[in-house]
Amino acid sequence: MRPPWRSDAAVLLKGRNCERVHPFLFGNHVVTADEHRRWLEKRLAATDLPIFVFLQENKPLGMVNLTHFDKEHARGEWGFYIWTADAPKGAATAMLSAFLDELFLRRKLRKLCALALASNEKSLHLHKKLGFTQEGLLKEHVVKNGTPQDVVAFAIFDRDWRSKRKDFAAGIESVVFS
Repeated sequence: MRPPWRSDAAVLLKGRNCERVHPFLFGNHVVTADEHRRWLEKRLAATDLPIFVFLQENKPLGMVNLTHFDKEHARGEWGFYIWTADAPKGAATAMLSAFLDELFLRRKLRKLCALALASNEKSLHLHKKLGFTQEGLLKEHVVKNGTPQDVVAFAIFDRDWRSKRKDFAAGIESVVFS
């Protein structure tokens, strides 16, 4: 994994808008190149909001990032996606496990929060697998294509990740940060 480069802009935009990802984003519209450029520039400048591109054999497969950080409470919120249909089994787990290590062990985050559409079964499963606890259900929290959608609120604390991470050691060790 590595921070994104400006030269990654096109592949990141394609990933955000692809049919494997876009239906599960909270927004409805297709992200334009101009919107994406502004977003990427803002993200590259935000040193307190880490963002990484996940690669395998130098091919970008996905992205993970801290979307919000509250320094006073050592709490953050993340977002992620794997846009490649042929990503190897376990790619998302390896990417997210390594990022959890980055957040909890190196950046000393205390709590990581997550929101996922209740219809996003893969994300719900992945959060539970990684040790997140469901903290709530936000009824009809977003409107996707004219239909109100429920959103599941998850969280994991640093102490929980520290005890859970041994289950993912092999995947974590396979991810190299550059």
